[in-house]
Amino acid sequence: MESRVRYTMKQKSQSCVMSEKWHAWAILGLLLTIFVPKIALAQTPEEILDSMDRQMTFDSRHVIARMEIYKGTAEPDVKRLEMWSKEWDSTFSVFLSPERDKGVRYLKLGDQLYMASAAGDVVQISGHMLRNGLMDSDFSYEDMMEARAMKADYNVTLIGDEPLEGKSCWILELNEKKPGQTYSKRKVWIEKETYLPRKTELYAKGGDVLKILTQLGTATYGDRKYPEKIIMRDLSKKDSRTEIHFEKADFGKQLPENIFSRRNLRKSG
Repeated sequence: MESRVRYTMKQKSQSCVMSEKWHAWAILGLLLTIFVPKIALAQTPEEILDSMDRQMTFDSRHVIARMEIYKGTAEPDVKRLEMWSKEWDSTFSVFLSPERDKGVRYLKLGDQLYMASAAGDVVQISGHMLRNGLMDSDFSYEDMMEARAMKADYNVTLIGDEPLEGKSCWILELNEKKPGQTYSKRKVWIEKETYLPRKTELYAKGGDVLKILTQLGTATYGDRKYPEKIIMRDLSKKDSRTEIHFEKADFGKQLPENIFSRRNLRKSG
């Protein structure tokens, strides 16, 4: 009788152990179900930057925009312009207003930039002139020249993760691959939902922040997300900022080749 009792108790003990093991495996399976997809979907810094580049670069673009230049407490200097772009190699811009700027045109061909007055007089902008503000704005001519994918020129590191303006963002640090970039380092806050760069700090070689670029709002063009407004602040200028509001934008449409020509640039406004 005593032997039978010991045998029964041993069976119960083994059953409890097996039951506990089954529960442990069940819990582990549940945890894997919850967490493994998240691990599988984790992205590298390069993949995050690639996704941002796909949103911000294009085969072609046609936009009409309003530029507002703020200096201190004065009323903004408001200008309207139309711009055609083909990839990052070619851009043609013409100012539509105010009257004093109407007909002023810019042509970017590769690494060359030209400006034409309304009368058709053409000058090439190069060297130290590229650091000057476009139409006295916070955007330099060098900023205007930059339109290519960031991954081509910068090494990237994921350095953080934080909300910005209520949006969950990755923080990427970009360091130039070779000396010669306009900004040796960039720190970019990329919204996780849209992959749009919501804030970018632009650094000098010495480590100082030169400018801060903010991109607000979200407009949808087909399968592309794009900011509705961008704001540039040149920190070397007191109480200065420049806003660009996109009034109209088209992406991926065929553009006439003769737009991006010196001949078109020389046409009087």
